[in-house]
Amino acid sequence: MELAALPIIILENIFHRKQHQILIKFKYDDTLIKQLRTVSGTRWSASLKSWYISNTPHHLNLLKKALHSYAQINDVQLNKSKLNNLKHQKRKRDLTSENCKLLLGYMYYLQGKRYSESTVKTYLSLTADLVEFYNATDLKLLNNRSVALFIEQVMVPKKYSISTHRQFISSLKHFKAYFPECSIEELRLDLPKKDRILPTVLSKEEVIDLIRCTPNIKHRCIITLLYSCGLRIGEVINLKISSIDIDRRQLLVKQGNREQRPLCYTR
Repeated sequence: MELAALPIIILENIFHRKQHQILIKFKYDDTLIKQLRTVSGTRWSASLKSWYISNTPHHLNLLKKALHSYAQINDVQLNKSKLNNLKHQKRKRDLTSENCKLLLGYMYYLQGKRYSESTVKTYLSLTADLVEFYNATDLKLLNNRSVALFIEQVMVPKKYSISTHRQFISSLKHFKAYFPECSIEELRLDLPKKDRILPTVLSKEEVIDLIRCTPNIKHRCIITLLYSCGLRIGEVINLKISSIDIDRRQLLVKQGNREQRPLCYTR
């Protein structure tokens, strides 16, 4: 068969079932489906309405080997996704062994305060940025001017948000409590004023339209819970079937504002 007459298969990267997959997109073709079935690991997804396979070099080679005589394979989007993933890989910090131990101890200190995993991660990351900036300096010499220089030379040029700036100051206050040997004066650390930006509030009709245009039932349920019960994303993620009291028409939200709080469940 001539190359121009061959059907086209588009390969894309997608995160599905908690791992990266290769999405295999093509117009319905019995021959291609038959060939795909010969590749170990390929599956059909009803929600994606497409075939997919785990995104590994081995599986990609199997796909190309099985389909190269039957279709034109377009993997441009797949290669772009790989490049984007490389760009977003975490940068390895340049820290001395002593500073690494100090930050590890600070992490344990925050965990001992029973902060959420998200808060610990945020505080630790922001403090690590400061420690890395002064990596060659004795951290006992850190003072408020050191903090101001870091904000001026790192946070402002990178356009950190006001909320991130406030989190950074909060993290430093905890760091001072954990590492009192440094010269930072906690009482003189000023929080920047909050942004006065009015939130965008959807009307009742817009919320209903948002729910109606969501084809995935699970996603539709999540959006409905978010808007009907005023839940946070983290609270929705941690919900379990046992959290739903149908008779009382209530949801039990655990660890919301560090306490359990019942919420009315509305239709």
